[in-house]
Amino acid sequence: MADGRVYVAAAAFLWGTIGIATKIALSAGAGPASISAFRAAVSAILALIILRRRVFDRNLILLGLLFTGPLFLTYMFSVMLSGMGIAAVLLYTAPAIVVLFAYVFLGERITGRKVIALLLAGVGAFMTQLPNIGNPNLGGILFGLGSSLAYSGIILMARKLMTSGYSALEVGLGPQPWSALELAPFLFLDRYELNPPFLASVLYLGIFTSFLAYYLHAKGVGEVEAGTAGIVSNVEPASAVALGLLMGENLGVEGLVGSALVIMGAILAG
Repeated sequence: MADGRVYVAAAAFLWGTIGIATKIALSAGAGPASISAFRAAVSAILALIILRRRVFDRNLILLGLLFTGPLFLTYMFSVMLSGMGIAAVLLYTAPAIVVLFAYVFLGERITGRKVIALLLAGVGAFMTQLPNIGNPNLGGILFGLGSSLAYSGIILMARKLMTSGYSALEVGLGPQPWSALELAPFLFLDRYELNPPFLASVLYLGIFTSFLAYYLHAKGVGEVEAGTAGIVSNVEPASAVALGLLMGENLGVEGLVGSALVIMGAILAG
């Protein structure tokens, strides 16, 4: 597997751990909105320490306000309204959007190999979520589609910036303070207690699933096409399945088969 795909897959693996850390924070008495807000705040502080005035770059501000922040918000509301399964399935429609718009705006070719990889990864991601899919909710579906568009925008704009001379640190971390700014009001609208389990969870989420994951993702997007990065990012649900197995969960045949399809798609993408 090419280096760029390894970086994207590593970021997706870290995103696959979000569910476990979020469950710990929820059991500690926090609400989903405050968890997202604290996660963004931790990553924003680290970004400001490293990048300083560079975070005020116009393109990084736009990436944070138009895509990174909205992704946190829309996905959070999608989970709240429709549940994790439907929210995840809708989010994983992003690779198809990326492949199409990368052809239109970035001039990337849509090859037969890429289409097959997209289908394998998409079907696989759907299968991993079958046990979690509940009753759909119109609001949840709309927010889920919004999260898919926001994530697609992150990949496409990150690819454009990386090929324009921006560094992975700038593209991965620069938008974080601006997404945190959008999420800040939710600190006053949701419940949370500053107890050790909650603090440990949001620190993990902020450091590993935001700060480190977005850096790795940007680094990978700088080395592979946006469409390829989108397909490989579907490794996220497969990593969640693997973690579930390690924790003794009974995930069923569909989860295992789905994970295998996702991995096949990631390998074939290129």
